[in-house]
Amino acid sequence: MEENSWNALHCTATLTEFAVLALYGQAVSHPYMHEIHSASEKKINMLDLGPLHNKVYFHIQCIIGDSTFLVGPNASYHAGAIDGQEWQSPEAFTAIQTMAPSLPHLKPLLVAFFEGAAQT
Repeated sequence: MEENSWNALHCTATLTEFAVLALYGQAVSHPYMHEIHSASEKKINMLDLGPLHNKVYFHIQCIIGDSTFLVGPNASYHAGAIDGQEWQSPEAFTAIQTMAPSLPHLKPLLVAFFEGAAQT
């Protein structure tokens, strides 16, 4: 089991998948859940959150159109996160940016993942 874990952490394909999941979490999942939680505290009905869901969809489309919002020297939470707020885990984002040059399929896989998210 330890060998499998070691191999996974040294496998470019696995690291790329982890990076994509983490970027989606930073850009979409964490800000979205923060908004949902805030709405719940304010007793806002889920049916009234249509504008938030439209915002999520639009943001996903923006990332599909330009993955440099999340990967590249100018990537930042200002354009990368739905809410424009600081990353939930800045250390994870920085680590991914550092690793990005060694992950040749990161951008295409990121776009493919976001395309799948847009369909759902």
